[in-house]
Amino acid sequence: SIGALLDVYPEAAEIKNEHGDLPLHILLQNGGKGDVNPLVANIMLEAYPAALSMKDSLGRYPIHSALIKLRMHSFVQLALKQDLDGENPAAVESPEGDLPLQLAVENLSSAEVVQALVDAYPPAINRTRTDNTSNLMTVYINADRRHVDRTIEQIDTMCDILNIFFDKMPDILKDPELSDPSKGKKKHLCIHHALINRSVDKV
Repeated sequence: SIGALLDVYPEAAEIKNEHGDLPLHILLQNGGKGDVNPLVANIMLEAYPAALSMKDSLGRYPIHSALIKLRMHSFVQLALKQDLDGENPAAVESPEGDLPLQLAVENLSSAEVVQALVDAYPPAINRTRTDNTSNLMTVYINADRRHVDRTIEQIDTMCDILNIFFDKMPDILKDPELSDPSKGKKKHLCIHHALINRSVDKV
C-alpha cells in the first residue's frame, strides 16, 4: 500500500518526476474526472503537507484538481486546514481563473464541501465564471429536475447548496438581476428560478 511505501521511504512524497509533478499531483491527475481514493490522497497530504502549496505541471494546486474529482470531500476539507503558501486555499484561483467554490458547484461537490468553502471564503459566492454565470446560477442549472442525467440525490444536494448560499447571503433572494447567459437577457428572481427548475419544494 501507499502507506507502507511511505513508511519505508517517507521522502518519496517530496520527489518530483520528470514533468515536475509530485506523487500527490500524479494521483490527482490520474483518470481525468474519475474517482480517486481519498484515503490515499489524505495519506500523501499528511506525509508532505507542503505539496498543497505546489502547482502541478498543469499549473493547478492540489485543491483545484481534487474538486474536479469525485468522492474527494475528505481531502478537500483536510486541504482547507493547511496553509497554502501564506494564502487562504479557498481564495486561490485555478489557471482557468476559477475559485475552489466555483469548481465545487460546477462538479457537483457535496453540500458539506460547499459549506466548508463558503465558511472559509464567503466572497466566493459572488464570483462569476468566465461565461458570466454566477455560482448561484450554476447551482440552479444543476438543480434543474429536468436534467435526465441527474439523480434525485444530486438534485437534492444542489438544493441544499442553494440554502447554504441563501443563509450566508439572504439579500440575493431579492436580486432581480440573476440570469443564465445561455438564455439571453432574461432576468428572474430566485423564486422564479426555483419554480422553473421545479426545486422549490426544498428551497
